[in-house]
Amino acid sequence: MVIINKRPWAVGLDWSSSRMEKLSKIQLLQKAQRIDPDFDVMALQRRLYGFGSSGGRPEDWSKARSLAAFLELPPAFLGLFALEDVNGVVFWWVICRQNGQNVGQGDAVYKTQHEAEQELRSLNELLDNSIEDVFISKDPSESLSWLEPLLHVGALSYLNQKARLTNLQPSSASPIPWVGIGIAFFCCCIAGVALNAWFEKQAERESAEAARIARLDAEQRKNYLLEHPETQFPQPWFDEPLASAQATVCLTHMLALPLVVNGWLIGDADCVKKSLSVTWEHQPQADFLQLPFNGTLKTPQQAVSRHSLPELVTPRKSQKFPNLLTQLVASQYLYQLTQDVGGKLRLMFQPPERKTVQKIEVLAPWNKGEWELSLVPGSVIRNEEFWNSLSDIPGLTLEKVSYKHELWSMQGRIYAKGK
Repeated sequence: MVIINKRPWAVGLDWSSSRMEKLSKIQLLQKAQRIDPDFDVMALQRRLYGFGSSGGRPEDWSKARSLAAFLELPPAFLGLFALEDVNGVVFWWVICRQNGQNVGQGDAVYKTQHEAEQELRSLNELLDNSIEDVFISKDPSESLSWLEPLLHVGALSYLNQKARLTNLQPSSASPIPWVGIGIAFFCCCIAGVALNAWFEKQAERESAEAARIARLDAEQRKNYLLEHPETQFPQPWFDEPLASAQATVCLTHMLALPLVVNGWLIGDADCVKKSLSVTWEHQPQADFLQLPFNGTLKTPQQAVSRHSLPELVTPRKSQKFPNLLTQLVASQYLYQLTQDVGGKLRLMFQPPERKTVQKIEVLAPWNKGEWELSLVPGSVIRNEEFWNSLSDIPGLTLEKVSYKHELWSMQGRIYAKGK
């Protein structure tokens, strides 16, 4: 039991039973105890029964309501709250709604944060990660601040039976106080006329407040998405190795290739990630039976050998989104580097990627570009400073290194901010 807005609330009910027919108390008790022999109290939520255990003292729960059934939440919602019970002990409560109804195990209590987070992930995976509205609070004070505005029962709470717990245990028979019931009924009828207008006004205020909170929540989500669009797009360059690391793998094998093997002259070579492809040109008296490196004969004048390289798993440890250069500055670095090595540069940027998140159009805060540096002399390829200069450009990746006719070329991708 937890106290919120000075009222008792029950958590941890089982919502796996549907209300398919009208049942008596005895039938409901039997239905509950088929799930768990200790279940003896019940709450209702739309077309679901929520069964729970009073610990053998249902009278202590007579004024309590089901927190999961009372809350007005979005039709699809997943939440984790840190709460304190009546003894001041902190526990963790997980709630899950799908199609406007509580999920069977979506009203669960855990002693540790780790167990609750595991259940939260399991529920979301069970629902194919279809729930976008997820709220997590790891502080009891923050949880109360979030829940309190949603838990207003009203001044005449005894007239509002929403989510109230019902004792399913049979009670001893006693004389029915017909006179008292008649007087109470008469008083209720008289008071009902006077209070009808008050209830309507209260309902209007609560509806307006709920609409205001929903608008505020939607506006906050929209502002967060627009202020932090990078959270909605992958940052592929961060998982790629630096240009210097990828070049080391390629050049270690490419520079070790002989110029001539069994009479076949090396023509060109391409290194892409962990694969090296080499083309060999036929020379007079070249051996057709002993092709270079067990290669494949493509034509009488050409053979191809393929080599597997070790996979490079050394992603860069920095260069996340805030460290990216603007498109203009990144271009200036590449132009300067091209001029220094006497090569030729091809550089093209694409418009930023767009996607719709919760009906909000979000624009990626970077542009994806493709670059190719060609006509690079062999002396530059062996220069470590050249590769370090490429690696110093944030968001740049090296995809391919090529050799042909004693000249080298390389190409890759680059990610840069639009402004």
